[in-house]
Amino acid sequence: MKPVLADRVLKTARDLLGIDVTYTPPGSPVTPVVVRGIFQVPAQTVELVLANDPLFIASTQPRLKVRLADLPGGDALVATTVGPIGGVTYTVADVHRDGLGGALLVLAGP
Repeated sequence: MKPVLADRVLKTARDLLGIDVTYTPPGSPVTPVVVRGIFQVPAQTVELVLANDPLFIASTQPRLKVRLADLPGGDALVATTVGPIGGVTYTVADVHRDGLGGALLVLAGP
């Protein structure tokens, strides 16, 4: 997918499905900004086999899809926290850039 088309798709999805969150970049002085992103909490199931007995572990990993152009610093994306989302402020644990102008912020709860 071409970056311009991918950005249009992400911008439309953000406008329709996104929520406003406070994005706090690191540094001093810290100036939080309000950005719009798509919040997801996908469930994951992992199967472990111990002594021929399967054990299933389910977990969730909250994440926020954002457009880099919406963030201060753009592609130099670094954040410490985002939120509140449902009353919870999350720490940004990892960032996955998609190479098309977007990024997935992997979040860790309080």
